[in-house]
Amino acid sequence: MRTTALAALLGVLLLAPATAQMSFDQSYQVRAALGDIPSTAAHEPAGTWNVEQLLKVTHTNGTAQDVHANLPIGASLAAVSCTCPHVSNQVKDGVVTITLAPDNPSGPAEVRVLSTQPYASVLAFSLRASPDAGQDAAVILYVPVGSTFDAAGTASSPGMSTDGTATIQAFTFDAAHTMPDPFWATIHPGSGAAPPTTTSATGIPWWSTLVVGVIAGALLWGLLVQRGVVQAKGRKQVAQVAAHTEIAAIDPPAVLEGKKRALLAALKEVELAKQGSQMDTATYDAVKAEFKKQAVTVMRALDEAGTKKE
Repeated sequence: MRTTALAALLGVLLLAPATAQMSFDQSYQVRAALGDIPSTAAHEPAGTWNVEQLLKVTHTNGTAQDVHANLPIGASLAAVSCTCPHVSNQVKDGVVTITLAPDNPSGPAEVRVLSTQPYASVLAFSLRASPDAGQDAAVILYVPVGSTFDAAGTASSPGMSTDGTATIQAFTFDAAHTMPDPFWATIHPGSGAAPPTTTSATGIPWWSTLVVGVIAGALLWGLLVQRGVVQAKGRKQVAQVAAHTEIAAIDPPAVLEGKKRALLAALKEVELAKQGSQMDTATYDAVKAEFKKQAVTVMRALDEAGTKKE
């Protein structure tokens, strides 16, 4: 009887989907997931894309120490924590500066920075590593079931997350294989994915977050121009230098390819929303036109980059 029971249990285990709970020892680690990130102690908010950066540092008592983390473009700072008791932080121009007070005990400390992005069925994020990070780094994506991804690098996948809602995609870097600067990734519905939901977990229509994203991008560009990070161009300069030429000069082909895939996936979802009467005609026309313009610009930038190589 016991042998039969053990055989039955073994059969169940063999048929069950492979799951994994990964652990990493790199001094710089990035984890991204929709909702709660499985391998973190904290419970991240539901209904948003969450990106956590972990930095392992060594503190010397009696000396204040600053640790820096760059926020992904389009993300907002949600929380900062440290295994040390006395810490403060400030944000300026997308950089979080975390200060470890002098009275913290000497020894290792772990600083965690959590950022969030509004829910949308397509996530695109670009992240520059912390200037305080070493060359040993890891990026772990939890890709929701039914979605696929593109990223700067080759991932290994040990299986499903322990709750079975996402596949784990892990990128590891060291001195011989350094982390791309910036590291970028897109997560979007796969060809066999279920139809998009009409609202997020917060009750906000998914397409409205796309519209907000477009507007936010325009506002961000204006802010960068205002602060002098990006030079404002006159009409004559704009006529001389096409947008796709500028983008090709800034972004490498791998980044452009990721942007293209994300934009095409977004266009597909806009069409599905219109066909399912989930989006009114005026919104559909505006959103489609904006994403189509961006997609054309990126594809022309890819052609420009290809021409330069030749």
